[in-house]
Amino acid sequence: MIELLVQRLGQLSLTASAVLLPLLLLSSLIQRRYTSKTCYVLWLVLSVWLLLPVDWSLPESPVTIVVPEVSREWAAPPTPVTDPMETQWDMVTPEPSRFTMPSPAQILSGTWLSGALGMLLWHGTGYLLARRRLRSGSWEEPGDQALLAALWGGEHGQPEVLRTGDTEAPLSLGLFQPLVFLPASLGEGETEMILSHELSHIRRRDLWYKVLLLLVNAAHWFNPLVWWMCRQAGRNLEYCCDDAVVEGRDAAFRYDYGQVLLRYASHYAGVPLYATRLSSGGQQMKGRLMNLFIKKKTGVMLVAAAICAIAAVGTLVTFQSAQAEETPMTASEALDALAESVSISDKEITFTIPGAYEKSDDWRIQVSGRYRMGEDETMSVHLLDNDGIAGRWRGGEGFYSIPLADYNLDQFEDLTLWAFLFDEDGVEMEREVDLLALRGGILTDGTDLIIDTEAENCLWTWPVSDCQAITAYFGTRIHPITGEKSSHNGIDISAPEGTGVLAVRRGTVAKCGWDDTNGNYVLLDHGNGLTTLYGCLSAFSVRKGDTVEQGEILGTVGATGTGTGPHLHLEVSQDGALVDPLSCFPPLPEADGVSAEPSIQGTDFTYGGHTYDLTERSPAITSITAMEEVGGLILLECHTGPKNNIYIVFDLQTETFIKELAGTHLIWKGEDLTTAVYAFWGDICTYGGTVVAELDLGEKDYVSDLSFTEDGEQIKVEITKNGESGTQLVALP
Repeated sequence: MIELLVQRLGQLSLTASAVLLPLLLLSSLIQRRYTSKTCYVLWLVLSVWLLLPVDWSLPESPVTIVVPEVSREWAAPPTPVTDPMETQWDMVTPEPSRFTMPSPAQILSGTWLSGALGMLLWHGTGYLLARRRLRSGSWEEPGDQALLAALWGGEHGQPEVLRTGDTEAPLSLGLFQPLVFLPASLGEGETEMILSHELSHIRRRDLWYKVLLLLVNAAHWFNPLVWWMCRQAGRNLEYCCDDAVVEGRDAAFRYDYGQVLLRYASHYAGVPLYATRLSSGGQQMKGRLMNLFIKKKTGVMLVAAAICAIAAVGTLVTFQSAQAEETPMTASEALDALAESVSISDKEITFTIPGAYEKSDDWRIQVSGRYRMGEDETMSVHLLDNDGIAGRWRGGEGFYSIPLADYNLDQFEDLTLWAFLFDEDGVEMEREVDLLALRGGILTDGTDLIIDTEAENCLWTWPVSDCQAITAYFGTRIHPITGEKSSHNGIDISAPEGTGVLAVRRGTVAKCGWDDTNGNYVLLDHGNGLTTLYGCLSAFSVRKGDTVEQGEILGTVGATGTGTGPHLHLEVSQDGALVDPLSCFPPLPEADGVSAEPSIQGTDFTYGGHTYDLTERSPAITSITAMEEVGGLILLECHTGPKNNIYIVFDLQTETFIKELAGTHLIWKGEDLTTAVYAFWGDICTYGGTVVAELDLGEKDYVSDLSFTEDGEQIKVEITKNGESGTQLVALP
């Protein structure tokens, strides 16, 4: 509410400035030519306009001023919580804490409110202190009371007239019980003139007018033109009262009255803002003296022109936010928007809840995976486990961030974000984002970034002539030095040291040098967001800024960086996202030099020069998330959906697939896969297919982890029910 009020006041202040500026620049001329009553009405109309933050614009305004929209808020999400496998842990799904930083609109609203309240408090306190100080040292003079009775004429609401030694200038203050303070040194001949002036203020309700000006000034304290207007309007009140005192009087009286004004011209400071005062500054006093002897015009036409200008500006100019109204999203569109917003770095996972989806309470979001704790130990990690608690998510309030400071991304075997919504028919829809694939440059729908390699003059040159043996593929692999699983950002091509390395396409050398990972390297920029990196070189023969043609030598093959032998490390990036370099070349012919090391990429498993597409075995597979050798067998963990995997077993000796197990949390003893146990929803199954336990799980309950007891005779089953974790023991057959 207050944000809307501040927005309207800001628009009103800016619009009113178009009328105020010319009037204020001409204020001296207007004061000299038109009566003070004209100026009184003019400033009153403007003040009332400035205190009414309503929309005066026409339905279709001829002039539109676009106000830029400032960036959104930021919100930090929950702290990750894990549930390990080998040790008893109490896994608690955290309540996502969302620390919302104030938006620019909230900051502006708070600043405006602080300024307005501060100004009112300052002047209110000053008024009370001044009234108390003046009243405490004041007294009544009998002669003043007799003169007051004669001048007031028995009207209702007669003010109190007091003498005081605490002020050198006459003044009036008080709204409901007005007080007139006269200086103790006031001469007998001056009292009638001065009292007539102060009583004129009270009759005209000038003290209320002063309060109106104070409110206008407080509401628009940020606008210097409003300050200027309030000062001019306050000065004009003195002109009005001067006119009332000398009305019908001769020149001699006017001269004597002018002498009184001159006497108190120097006593200007120390008077509350919403008190009237006879005294004025020197420049203003000159104008007041001239006002006593000059006949002026009534300014009906001037006031009418000002009102017309207000109406014209208010109706012809409107303000429009630069942010277009968002069309409400369907559930499918909202899921797509969230999936597209997901990003991952070594420090955090971020995503945005789209603001255009109206049912923000319907969201269910989960981030989980498996994390390697050692050579033979993994644990299930639930960074975020949300079953749609109302009010947990807020659309359009910036992004949510899940910290990863406590994790090494290379240690994750799989890491996935799932988002769920119900469509208009009540059917639950889901979107899945493979976060490790996203980190490696694969789009959230599971497809690689596409680079057109078929276009004319766009065929790529193989970077190492006559050497096509791939020793490491793009994606997850076992690092040859650390022995740990890691994400490989390119491909490694085995070649003799000193072999020439060729540019795959024409480009410009964006960078060349050394780093600990790539050793000697060259980075080429091919335009349109496409770059290629050539690493592990023994030497390079180009410099930064050089233009190289396709097939031109960049350097020679080496073993620098984190390599175990001479090879070329090749990376490809499109718009900053890593791409599998092999997707940019025609399929390689089979060769004797192909490595016998098994590797995985996307849904493909490669071994002995043969590549197997696992979607041919199960169309539900979206990616291979982990690979592990166990006793001469390769265990492939394949992702098929939320809380569901398929484990495929490959025999290295016969080069055949021998087993498929649908479920999650597969564990085994030592190097014997036949001892494996896994969970399939609420069933605990063995490698041979025997169901050893059927758990009573609700619709939203699930098995979060499995582990063997120390004696190996039982299984500890971690179960999450209604966000709380528990353990159940299951005996092995």
